[in-house]
Amino acid sequence: VYRRYIPFDVVIGTSVWYRQDIPWGAAAQRSGVPYVILHKECFKPEPLQSTTSARKALKFGTFMGERLLVHNQPIAETFIRHGYVSKEQVAICGAMRMDLYVKEALSSTGSQSRNRVRPLVTYFSFTLGMGLDDRGINPFPTDLSLGWLELFRESHAAFAFLAKERSDVDFVIKTKWHGQWTQLIEQNISEAGLLLEELPNLKIVSTGTAHDLIFDSTVVCSFASTTILEAALAGKPVVIPHFGEVEKPDFRGRVKLLSSYDLFDIAESTGTFKSKIEERLKDPSVDPTIRKKQIDLFELWVGPLDGSSLQSYVNELKIVARQEMTT
Repeated sequence: VYRRYIPFDVVIGTSVWYRQDIPWGAAAQRSGVPYVILHKECFKPEPLQSTTSARKALKFGTFMGERLLVHNQPIAETFIRHGYVSKEQVAICGAMRMDLYVKEALSSTGSQSRNRVRPLVTYFSFTLGMGLDDRGINPFPTDLSLGWLELFRESHAAFAFLAKERSDVDFVIKTKWHGQWTQLIEQNISEAGLLLEELPNLKIVSTGTAHDLIFDSTVVCSFASTTILEAALAGKPVVIPHFGEVEKPDFRGRVKLLSSYDLFDIAESTGTFKSKIEERLKDPSVDPTIRKKQIDLFELWVGPLDGSSLQSYVNELKIVARQEMTT
């Protein structure tokens, strides 16, 4: 019906498991219009997480469209191995949002902090349900103890205490959205006995881009996020908190990039979290051999280093559109 008013050649979905996309894809297929999915949730580096993704996709049946476009080879192989999609239907295109960032991060200016008088330490915060998809845990579950509550509380409090001790350094906690996320951080800091209004060098922000913060930072802290790889690509030292729930049975196998932790600074306690940040403030240099491996890891999970992701998506969509026009 829509094609009577707005001509189009392809219908696009953004995830293999978005319920609202499934009817559109099915309707497109019934009417002979190609259906392509640009699957955006591809950072599943642990076997348990990638297997869960395939099983979650299969709840809606096998792939119904012409092309499944993904960020990386491992997630493509997982979908193929579990019988969700055929090898011929998958294309690996990378994350198009990274194209401009990759070019700047690998440039001579990208590896240096931008014209700051004071050093900056950025902590990319995480949701309590990060990487717990297979357990059905929401980003902020009603029962907060079901998620990474100890790690969340302890790491954010330690970060705030370090801000109090280092008034000569700026500290930023970055969330993806305001509301409950920011409120929980503020609550944790308050319960730790600190007052945010007495910490002028600590800010909690939800606006602005992660990439600008990475470039401005001397040290980056992160957990279970692509910001670990993004910061490493820009030559920034990355400190990862690894305590709280990480060794508990319900959380094992759900720490993203755990098998590559030898490439980063791992803090196994709140005290070590603070001390490793301090060490990196003194010496933020990254060993060239380590950085090469970090860059390879970025390329494996996030996308190509030549900034060609967007063009890859365009090329794939053009191929599908041309095939539709010739049928």
